[in-house]
Amino acid sequence: AVVEQFPVVRHFVFNTRDPHMNRVADHPETVPALGEFELSLARALGFLDSAGLTYRVERVPLCYMVEHAHASTETRKIVKSEERTTHFLDDKGSVRQTGFLHDKAECCSICTLDPVCAGLDGVGEGFHLEELHPVFVPAAEVIGRVLRRPASSIPGSMIVEIAARQQGVPKRNR
Repeated sequence: AVVEQFPVVRHFVFNTRDPHMNRVADHPETVPALGEFELSLARALGFLDSAGLTYRVERVPLCYMVEHAHASTETRKIVKSEERTTHFLDDKGSVRQTGFLHDKAECCSICTLDPVCAGLDGVGEGFHLEELHPVFVPAAEVIGRVLRRPASSIPGSMIVEIAARQQGVPKRNR
């Protein structure tokens, strides 16, 4: 295992679904549906937790990583109101992201994690809104873990503010 062979590696990033990359676009059959990797991802993240290692997960809707929702790169950016710049080695060059909101299914509107979830990237590119489902975990728990504060210290007004901010994300940033 990487953890045993390379003990200096203390942080892991799971960039699970990037539908916009050429290799994925050319071979969509290689990308699993959300339900096909949910259990493997949960096991891997649980292992990293037990080993005391840190990790982030990109492009996975929170309904498929509820127990580890605080580790979603997009959720962390949403909660902290951060932007990011990514430098690509191809023709994309540098890309600045100021909003983190992808497509969401109708059922997401009743999900308690909706305000802090970025949704599903790549709809129509092998990914389907029908894969999404609501969960009913208090958003304050996820926000608290992101901010390293007790969930009880997260006021409802903060959740409302985050939801309002997400509603204002321009379509081009989705």
